[in-house]
Amino acid sequence: MDLLQVGNAYITAHHHLLTDNGWMTARQAAAGGKGKLWIDHDCAIVYGLCLQEGGNILVDTTAQL
Repeated sequence: MDLLQVGNAYITAHHHLLTDNGWMTARQAAAGGKGKLWIDHDCAIVYGLCLQEGGNILVDTTAQL
């Protein structure tokens, strides 16, 4: 699975995210220097989120563990 890592957060490469330059796929954001792209990365657990009424999911990538 291809993943974009931004801080401690990961998102699959084909999902969209909002950047300073507008909406783009995570893969496009990685090409623009936003985070690190992991190619064919093994994942022990993958979570899927679905918003019933639409909207956005906000992830705080600055949180300390």
